[in-house]
Amino acid sequence: MKFKPVHILVFLLAVCITAISVNFFVLKKNFDPKDLILDAFSFCSSNSSNRTESILCVRKFLEKDMAKNDIGPFIVSVDDMISSGELSPTSAECHNIVHAIGQVGGMYSQNINETILQCSSLCTYGCFHGVVEGFVMGGGDLFKEISSLCRIENNRLFESACYHGLGHGFASIADYDIKKAFSFCDLLSAEGQRINCGFGVFMELYGMGSFAHAPLEWPENIPEFCQTLTDPYSFICHISAGSQEYSRSQDTAKAFGTCQSVPQETFSRCNIGIGRIVYHLFKDSELKIIEACQNNRNNSEDVFLDCIRGAVDASYDFNSEKGLEICRSINGELGLKCLEALERGQVP
Repeated sequence: MKFKPVHILVFLLAVCITAISVNFFVLKKNFDPKDLILDAFSFCSSNSSNRTESILCVRKFLEKDMAKNDIGPFIVSVDDMISSGELSPTSAECHNIVHAIGQVGGMYSQNINETILQCSSLCTYGCFHGVVEGFVMGGGDLFKEISSLCRIENNRLFESACYHGLGHGFASIADYDIKKAFSFCDLLSAEGQRINCGFGVFMELYGMGSFAHAPLEWPENIPEFCQTLTDPYSFICHISAGSQEYSRSQDTAKAFGTCQSVPQETFSRCNIGIGRIVYHLFKDSELKIIEACQNNRNNSEDVFLDCIRGAVDASYDFNSEKGLEICRSINGELGLKCLEALERGQVP
């Protein structure tokens, strides 16, 4: 039987297609998200100076290989790295990696809610923050999806993290206009959703942003600025006023003084917020945490205990024993109050 040239060409084409398919399958099968994550981590650790740069670097590094892959295997790989001790679940690097993974997933998502469900609580919920932000970066219409967005059944923590990420995204869509961003948060149906969204807006605009832009400067008088906002954003602003002042001035006395100017119903929460920042700055030294919390102008025991409560509360996210160590380091009756509160399952 003679083969015509056209038959030979068809045969060769079939062979080529088969070879390409086999090679694609082998590449797909041998694709190792962990190696890619380690390469990104190694490269970006030496080429980024802050959180925003780190997330941007990891995202760009992962993007070309992740674009057509679900984020699930990448999240599983991060979990494996934590289990093997290669990555600390409480480190900034861990959060930045899963945040960037989430962003890439969101950018190329065909169904934002399905993508969100591939996230987990790893690395302080960074994946949830990233997916919603990535959806915005990819041109997704958050307003079209808003009625069903972040509805994660039976998991309020996951939902909260998702709405927080939504706040970051709204800040970007609003071109970093705070009141416009809050007007987008107002489209959410429940106050808890709006509060988490509002925290995300504040963080994006004034703190550790996820989009490439210069952070805004807090006004000199933070409580006075908070009064210009509507609730629940005025409430969020007031309870954050002391910690924002401390982040700016590194002066706990000045930060506690700022809390003196907030409404009475937010005064205790304002002091607690300072304690949370104090913990993150001095988590390796119980004595420095205690000294910082003692540095309030009126030497108030209530203010001190509020601050310690914030520090102990923040420690639970990283080390369940740290709160006990902090309480044991406090002398006298206040130390006993702290320990008694812990035994009751409450921070002081």
